[in-house]
Amino acid sequence: MVIGHREGEKNLILFTWDKERKEYIYEYIDKDCGSANVYKFTNHGEDYILSANRETDEVALYRLWL
Repeated sequence: MVIGHREGEKNLILFTWDKERKEYIYEYIDKDCGSANVYKFTNHGEDYILSANRETDEVALYRLWL
């Protein structure tokens, strides 16, 4: 799951399930970017996130290493 904030700290955060610890863990993908829209997709077996980052006035592509 990916969550982006346009207020407060404006972080883009990835949440994943840790099977061994049986809990969710989180990782900051980007900070102070203010993601307005986020799309996760897979291409040739690799996972990506496309984000419209309002605060940095950019469209960013992030490759995930899960």
